[in-house]
Amino acid sequence: MIELGIKRPGTTFSVPFGSYDGGSGASIVATAYVVGDIQIYKDGGTTQRASTSGFVADLTFSGETGIHRMEIDLSDNTTANFFEAGSDYFIIIGPITIDAQTVNFPIAHFTIGYEGAILNTTIATLASQTSFTLEDGSLLANAYRGCPILVQQLDDEFDIAIGYIKEYAITTKTVTLSADPDGHVMVAGDHVAIFMPSNVEAWQRELVAVPTILGVPEVDPTHLGGVAQSLLDLKDFADDGYDPSTDKVQGVVLVDTTTVNSDMVAEAPTVVAIRTEMDSNSVDLNSLLTLITAARMGALDDWIDAGRLDAILDLVKTAVDAIKLETDKLTLVDASTGVAGSIIEEIENRVLAASLTTHDTDIKALLPAALVSGRMDSSVGAMAAAVLTAAAIAANAITATKIATAAITNAKFAAGAIDAAAIAANAIAEAKIATGAIIAAKFGAGAIDAASLNADAIDKIRDGILPTQNVAFPNIPFVFVAASDHVTPVTSASGVSGTRSIDGAAFGAITGTIAEVGNGSYQLDASAADMNGGIIQFRLIATGGTPGAPDDVFLTIVTGGGV
Repeated sequence: MIELGIKRPGTTFSVPFGSYDGGSGASIVATAYVVGDIQIYKDGGTTQRASTSGFVADLTFSGETGIHRMEIDLSDNTTANFFEAGSDYFIIIGPITIDAQTVNFPIAHFTIGYEGAILNTTIATLASQTSFTLEDGSLLANAYRGCPILVQQLDDEFDIAIGYIKEYAITTKTVTLSADPDGHVMVAGDHVAIFMPSNVEAWQRELVAVPTILGVPEVDPTHLGGVAQSLLDLKDFADDGYDPSTDKVQGVVLVDTTTVNSDMVAEAPTVVAIRTEMDSNSVDLNSLLTLITAARMGALDDWIDAGRLDAILDLVKTAVDAIKLETDKLTLVDASTGVAGSIIEEIENRVLAASLTTHDTDIKALLPAALVSGRMDSSVGAMAAAVLTAAAIAANAITATKIATAAITNAKFAAGAIDAAAIAANAIAEAKIATGAIIAAKFGAGAIDAASLNADAIDKIRDGILPTQNVAFPNIPFVFVAASDHVTPVTSASGVSGTRSIDGAAFGAITGTIAEVGNGSYQLDASAADMNGGIIQFRLIATGGTPGAPDDVFLTIVTGGGV
């Protein structure tokens, strides 16, 4: 039997073995060797792994007679959690036939885990990514404090997380990590390997017997570069050629011995001193003021001589000259009224003469052809009776676009000016009214009320809304639901029939038809006979269907005759 030692979780390994002639010892080929002949037992148990998934049985390895091979993939988890860190395994081959003999024999032994680990086990339960319990562990409190821990996914040798153990509770075998290690997201069943911590105390020897803070290493060196050092010495490691014996600086001074600081002034400077300093380092302030004044005056001169002011004055002069030219043309006919009066009188005369000349023809056209009692009267020119008739107006001569908004309102007509007697039959027909000509916005509040509508008008409205009595009414939808739960829609209903009660009379069979629409929905096409009443109640029935017979359905319909 081959001792394989510790095999890392999730890895794949193979084991060779040979078969020999029982008499001569010569290599011969075993027969009937298949994956079912590879038997693996865990932790001394007598039950072999249930699945052969992940096994390979190679009858002839590399073409060599009598050399066979078996292969095991530890990442295969077909038999859940069979391959676990910390567990022990035996491999047995058999039964196979060698030299006409049926044989079984152990071939290898191995353990799953990590070399160098002080504990190989698995996660039993997981509370978080920093706290979980182990399948196995030490009985000593905090036995694993400070230890590195490696957690590996059950079926992947490369999916790992590495952290450090902060606490270990022996009662529950609970590990608490110092921080979330990131990487692999841990779950129950993952492989766990715990390693020895760094032996800081052994490295420090006798320098520090007990650390100040438990778990935190301390270093207290007495020599640097072979030279004894004082704890108050400060070293400059940045200088090249550092010598511990000479490159020492004074330790911390607790008393302030500073007497003079040349970087500070004894008192605040005066204005004169500040100006003297400014003059010595920049342009003299007086010179600077002179330059600024000269610049401002130059800009002002430019604005007056050739800038905006000159242009404005030129425009004013041009306007004054134009006014003078026009006034020189006027005749001052009345010295007593002054110049202004004469100008105004002259303008009025000229405008009046032009106006009379222009409108002479228009005024004549506006005068009536005859007078009444020697004077003009409002009735003169009135249109004779029946001169303006419907026949005299061309089709579409008066349209919505020819009438201004709100030109015709209630206020434009006297009470009762337009009534039924005043409108000829068919004078207002549907074809005479453009689409959208009559909308809610065209009527004032209360313009059409119950008093404005006669009985016939109400009947028209009613018949337009409700089904018509004694007229077939198709496409009445309804749904059959299962009688078993009163919710599930019933499809493919069978034995479908219907009855109806008209105006409270006894139910009688319908003469209309019922058809399935789909998804439990059906429709009733009621005949005229079914609708011959004011209030119709239908009862719709089915004796079977999927998933079963449905509840009866009752429908009530009100026709125009029922209102």
